[in-house]
Amino acid sequence: MDVFSWLVSGYLAFGQLIPQGQQEIVKYGGLQAIHADGAVTLRLKESKRSEVKEAGARHVVVTLRDEHYPFEIVRHVRQWDDCAAVETWAEVRHDEPAPVKLLKMDSVAAAVPVKAKAVKVLSLTGRWAWEANVAEAPVANGQIVQLCSKAGTRDAWESNAGMMVSFGADVTETSGMVLGVALEWTGTTERSVRRDWNGATTEVFAGAGLPTGPYTLDPGVTIELPRAILVWSEKGRGEVSRQYHRWARNHLMPHGRDLHPVLLNSWEGSYFSFTEKTLTDMMDGVKEMGGE
Repeated sequence: MDVFSWLVSGYLAFGQLIPQGQQEIVKYGGLQAIHADGAVTLRLKESKRSEVKEAGARHVVVTLRDEHYPFEIVRHVRQWDDCAAVETWAEVRHDEPAPVKLLKMDSVAAAVPVKAKAVKVLSLTGRWAWEANVAEAPVANGQIVQLCSKAGTRDAWESNAGMMVSFGADVTETSGMVLGVALEWTGTTERSVRRDWNGATTEVFAGAGLPTGPYTLDPGVTIELPRAILVWSEKGRGEVSRQYHRWARNHLMPHGRDLHPVLLNSWEGSYFSFTEKTLTDMMDGVKEMGGE
């Protein structure tokens, strides 16, 4: 599956893939708003599409406006040349006479154009001293598997801001179809996978969580939703991981391709029971292994 084409061909407007120029949302509920007058409907149609010249990437920008309200969304989709990662995000603004309440504001709300008899969701969960445990759950027909974090900037302890969705019964690290969805966001998140009653459609959602209630968006103010990184693999989960690592080194981490000095993590070796000798003995051990 070509993720970039999937997102921009005909344009995926928060989950509803329909012909260019005829966008209406929100079939999948990725964006939910209460207008200044109390109405809850959104009928967004494409008003502009352009491509931004950018070295090393293809960047398409699509603007959608509501048919009845001065409410606008600008969607960005960027495909990097040096990895299989696709970055997408949206900017939301309005010029209504009073604030608009955003009840849901997903960065991704998409019907995946892949059919499979079995769909599973893999995530990482845990707590202090027991982080990054792998959890995998099947998504049965007519069911939703929801992942959420409510711990703010410590969300990675409880529920990492990413997931892998596998399509097929025999997906492994080296084989099978897998979609990776990760958020560039350290705050509270919500992610979910939903299948319809006969398993013909799989919908994927990911975005910032709103555990304390709707987000108030004032007139004339623009909010940029968290960026989502999508990776598609037909070579199993391992290829998704490698593409994420490549994207992070090349486009997220400062000096991600530089050779860095070794950092000795004395915490895991000694916890609170350390002395000068404990630390120097650990340093000697690192030196014996070739560390500088």
